[in-house]
Amino acid sequence: MNDPVVSPSHYKLKGLGDIESIDVLRAVLSKEEFSGFCHGNTLKYLIRAGKKDNKVQDLEKAKVYLQWLIENEMKGGETE
Repeated sequence: MNDPVVSPSHYKLKGLGDIESIDVLRAVLSKEEFSGFCHGNTLKYLIRAGKKDNKVQDLEKAKVYLQWLIENEMKGGETE
């Protein structure tokens, strides 16, 4: 199933069990790097909300990145 906000099909690595690129980033980046990535993408989607795609979809994407940032910060650096 393609969820354009949480799990868009164009971010899955085909042939590898449909691994999502966010999971690769989570695995290879340090806690600080992954937090920075999520922080930056949260800001990106808030800034562009309604300017490129559907405004609500951009806000939902910002929410997803913010949630990943919060979860990463609460973990104390452990990756999934």
